[in-house]
Amino acid sequence: YTAVLTSTTTTGTAHVTGTINGTPLSESVFVDFVPGPPSAATTRIDRSASKIVADGSSTATITVQAFDANGFRIQTGGSGVTLQTTRGVFDTITDHGNGKYTAVLTSTTTTGTAHVTGVINGNAITSSTGVDFVPGPVAGSATIMDRGARTLPANGTSSATITVLARDQFGNDVKVGGATVVLQTTRGTLGTVTDLGTGKYT
Repeated sequence: YTAVLTSTTTTGTAHVTGTINGTPLSESVFVDFVPGPPSAATTRIDRSASKIVADGSSTATITVQAFDANGFRIQTGGSGVTLQTTRGVFDTITDHGNGKYTAVLTSTTTTGTAHVTGVINGNAITSSTGVDFVPGPVAGSATIMDRGARTLPANGTSSATITVLARDQFGNDVKVGGATVVLQTTRGTLGTVTDLGTGKYT
């Protein structure tokens, strides 16, 4: 006697029992419903951090989690996974043998957003992620100063605005305030320094 068991679209174990002429069978069988092959449409790409410092050494871990077409997490490795980024560099991808693949993204020394995409078994993964490379701490060696006028009449009333533009050690604009800026002059008088909250002080 035979019968065809058709799987559902949910994973789990089917326990098959039966009777013969009304008497329960002494044996039963189990059939595991397992995830199908990885699907590029449902596989996910994620990041350990949304922002890292643009210093050439800060890192974020990018994770690819394989899912099948029905959205079930795949628990085995062996898929061909590659990652691409528009900024920064990746190390070698690690297959953890459980459907998860990781690689470390290292920042460059310029700010911007790294857009990360991937491929699994030759198919482009629909999911993508991004990591922002942000300025590091303010560096006096890279911060610049500007003036509103090159010359002023020496009449005791004329004025020019002095502007300090905060930058990190790699010359990236620091676009937040909060630094302590002190200005001195050998001639004339300076007003109070104003923090504009954008990395600019006047």
